[in-house]
Amino acid sequence: MNHSPSGSLLLSKAIPGFINYKTTEGLALRTIDSHERLLNKWLEHIGDQEIG
Repeated sequence: MNHSPSGSLLLSKAIPGFINYKTTEGLALRTIDSHERLLNKWLEHIGDQEIG
């Protein structure tokens, strides 16, 4: 399951959902790729943390 025991979502699990959401909004593929690349770099920098 994507949720931790506290009910928070891990950032690594939230990013793909965000990317899917933005894709369904109809953003350009180049924009989606840019968002995904930047979010994954951010994830590497701060580490996988709980959000929510």
